[in-house]
Amino acid sequence: MDIDFDEFRKLLNKASYLETKSDPTSQEELKKIEKIIIDSKDPNYAYQYAATIKSSDKKALGQVVVDSKNAMFALFFAQEVEGADIKALQQVVAEDGYGDFVYNFAKNVKGADIELLQKVIININDGLFAYRYARDIKGADIKALQQVAINNKDAMAAYYFARCIKGADVKALQQAVIDSKKIYWCKLFTKLKGADVEVLNKAIEELTINENKKKKPKKVQSEDKKIHSLKELEDYINGLN
Repeated sequence: MDIDFDEFRKLLNKASYLETKSDPTSQEELKKIEKIIIDSKDPNYAYQYAATIKSSDKKALGQVVVDSKNAMFALFFAQEVEGADIKALQQVVAEDGYGDFVYNFAKNVKGADIELLQKVIININDGLFAYRYARDIKGADIKALQQVAINNKDAMAAYYFARCIKGADVKALQQAVIDSKKIYWCKLFTKLKGADVEVLNKAIEELTINENKKKKPKKVQSEDKKIHSLKELEDYINGLN
């Protein structure tokens, strides 16, 4: 059954009023409204109804969200609805694989499976998501997560792992920053505790030389030979007219 948002808001407001009544007629009407919401199969409506109407059927409404495979509303439902089926909602988020939802589920949902969600984060293969997970999720595997930044030569993520995560492998992260060939992050890394400044400065020097070589202007040349003198250049230009 399709219902538009205005109709949903009216139904929700009516349900909020009916929930304050204990007479059988009001309770029967409340059940009818809940059935309309469930039959709509809309994860947004199911989430909002379950979060607002405390006496609602959390299992049935949660199943609407699970069946929709909508990771955002699965996260919202798990965070805000008491009695939600955390395992089923978590599976929706894990299968969706969107980093923000996975991270927030692990961080904000009581009963989340930290190890399962960590595997999803690692498979996403994004250094900054791995860093955020290591930083904020109690019990996260630092060694496994930092490897994402190292393997990808992700200079920013490697720098923040080394700077902020206790137990991070500074030496391996330093090499990832050097391998990234990002002079800016190499310079920042020299300021970190445990950094090998001598190695970093040598890398910075070599990278700077290579950068300068790339910036050298190319010699002007004709289609079939190099131009070695001003006269040849003038002759070449004149030949274009």
